[in-house]
Amino acid sequence: MGFNNPAMPWRELERRLSDRHFESTDSSHRGARRDYAPNDVSLKKVSRSQENQRTETVVPYAELHTHSHFSFLDGASSPEELVLEAVRLDLDALALTDHGGLYGVVRFAECARKVGLPTVFGAEITIDAWQPKESSTRGTKVSESSRVGSVDPAGKRLIVLARHPAGYGSLSALLSRSQMAGKKNAPCISTPELLTALDSHRGDWALLTAGRRGAVPAALEAEGLAEARKELCQIVEAAGTENVFVELWKHGDPSDDARNDRLADLAIEQKVGLLCTNGVHYAVPSKRYLAKAMSAIRSRRSLDQIDGWLPGNGSAHLR
Repeated sequence: MGFNNPAMPWRELERRLSDRHFESTDSSHRGARRDYAPNDVSLKKVSRSQENQRTETVVPYAELHTHSHFSFLDGASSPEELVLEAVRLDLDALALTDHGGLYGVVRFAECARKVGLPTVFGAEITIDAWQPKESSTRGTKVSESSRVGSVDPAGKRLIVLARHPAGYGSLSALLSRSQMAGKKNAPCISTPELLTALDSHRGDWALLTAGRRGAVPAALEAEGLAEARKELCQIVEAAGTENVFVELWKHGDPSDDARNDRLADLAIEQKVGLLCTNGVHYAVPSKRYLAKAMSAIRSRRSLDQIDGWLPGNGSAHLR
């Protein structure tokens, strides 16, 4: 971790930041890859049961925008941790929407099946993260959407949720194309390619406008309502009003209410659905410290240097 420090594997760094103890004192196994096996007792404690039915006053809620630690150096909790916390909170369902891929869905699905939690599979895709210059080797555009080394990675975002198995297959194909078009840690797809895919797969996917870097919210913040309307209209025209949802979130920022009001008005104007999410990046509030450290590592900056880019309120957890 430094010129005068011994080599430290990622596993050990994450353990220290999470304040966890070693599972074994045998150092030869500390770096070994092992399958995740949630403790059976913990599974029994959080599993849904007929004896613990919710009251009629509880409002049904499913979290549909969630990043696990498979969103490298962005999400701070494993798929299993997210599932167990969702069951503890008695959520109706949980979606996994990691950046640019479906890397964690197997572990996510296996754990959710054990505890009886309904799941949704999806991903947050990156759009138009291209440099205008050409590659010196192939004469093609070069993707600069890598999340590593940047405090605010380039490109617009869109959440894509699979409605059914066929939608999962078509989403997998779209993600594969975006990976091939970009480079390591920088999957990307152009707006025309995305709109063509949305039109071709109407009914396969539900689309959320995503968070701060989403195509619609980012346009609203940077260029105003007219540009945000333009971004939303082209998505709606391609995918259909029944498949598009404007996402609202509140993380304690002073501008949250004003932004949400304008987004809600825009959704009503365009006759599309409204969804509230929490843009989850960690399962429980205490994980916010690990999330901050990961953001600093990802951007290759110190915690002091990255501080101005971090949310003021560590509330991007399940609730």
